Amino acid sequence: MKKYRENVKVIDMALLLVIIFFAMFISYIPHLNYSYPLHVDEWHHITIAKQIAETGNFSPEPFTGRTVFDDFEIGYHLLLAVIYKITGLGIKIPVYFPAIFSIISVLCVYFLARRWGTSTALISAFLTALIPSNATIGGPSLLLPLNLTLIFTPLLLFIAFNAKRTIDYAVLSLANIFILFAHPPTTIPINLLLFFYLLLNLRNGKKARLIFFSLLIPLTFGVIQFLRLIEVSGVQILIYTFWVWLKEIPTLFGYVQTVFFIFGFYLLAKYGKKEDQTILLGITSFLMVIFFYIQTGWLPLFSYHRIYMSLFILMALVAGYGISRIKSKPALIIVLSVIVSLSLQQHLSTPYYHIIDDNDYHNFVWIRDNTSPDSIILLDPWKARAFPAIAERKVFTVTPFGPNQKILKINQQAYDFFNGNCTNTTFLIENNISVIYSPSVCQNNNLTEARNSIYLLNKD
Repeated sequence: MKKYRENVKVIDMALLLVIIFFAMFISYIPHLNYSYPLHVDEWHHITIAKQIAETGNFSPEPFTGRTVFDDFEIGYHLLLAVIYKITGLGIKIPVYFPAIFSIISVLCVYFLARRWGTSTALISAFLTALIPSNATIGGPSLLLPLNLTLIFTPLLLFIAFNAKRTIDYAVLSLANIFILFAHPPTTIPINLLLFFYLLLNLRNGKKARLIFFSLLIPLTFGVIQFLRLIEVSGVQILIYTFWVWLKEIPTLFGYVQTVFFIFGFYLLAKYGKKEDQTILLGITSFLMVIFFYIQTGWLPLFSYHRIYMSLFILMALVAGYGISRIKSKPALIIVLSVIVSLSLQQHLSTPYYHIIDDNDYHNFVWIRDNTSPDSIILLDPWKARAFPAIAERKVFTVTPFGPNQKILKINQQAYDFFNGNCTNTTFLIENNISVIYSPSVCQNNNLTEARNSIYLLNKD
């Protein structure tokens, strides 16, 4: 019997290892034919982390250098800065980081779901590896602070569900504080889950008090963070309207997974303990948030598309519970095979935009190697978001995050310059611009074409 149990453990660990490698592959799919970061936010975070690692400075922002940078995601940028110091963070290295985060997410889900048995834990971890990604909701394929929810939601639930000593609740509080400074919106769904767990434990006075105090310090810091955010951006920042309408949840999460999620939800609602009820209450509240936004078109505190990762990680847990109730091994294999087939098709067909191509990359490297470090470069504001991370030079202007009219007016100056065939030399001199990376041929005798699309302002 002992040898049998040891063999089972070996098989379980082997299956978990297979799931981990599968998760790494799924997260890397968008990079099979593209070697650079995908999302504009990825370039943003990589550039800031690089500046922190190399100079120790958080401000001014590393793109134009004109504005003071009040970093509300400093925890995430510090994390990437540490990785930069360890790896060197070449621009082609970060495309592998999502795979690392996917491994951690899979492991966190596995250990949380083990309370339902090893088989359930393996299936839930497997479904976690298949969570969808796209440019709107994020996902395991992207290097975004939003995706920390895929790690910290199961991690904090695991800590809360298993906490017995005061030190356990202190760890819970510290992890919560880190998330607050890494990605403030992520703390809202996580703390909502912990609040539900607190309510379900009110009869257990000691446990309820410890959960309350573990939430109190992060809540205090959270209020301070939001007050700072209002001071910097105005009260309108707390009201989000988002124009991208997402597909139905079963289409995103997977139809087969959704069927078993409903089955698992029913079983846990009927037979589940307080911990299970916490997860179900979280799922219900997240669905209500999405429904509310779809009906009204607005949402206070955070944009509704940010709730999808929190929802999907919990749905993966519950769907895993439902699938694990299949007693027939052939039927289980068929179900999992169908899920893999459909999910792979979804991941392989998901489109992503690309800010730069190989030609841009090599031109940016040339500018880095052949211009003065204090040069200011004028280029398409959209491509400018990727430029400083590669060329290590400041840009004249960059596309803003959101409708910032002041920056958009500066952007328009750049577009007007290019639309005028780069003839406005006075504009270049007044703004101390010495290098132009033009999307079209420049017709200006004061510019010298040093390389295809790269023009240098004549010094005389």
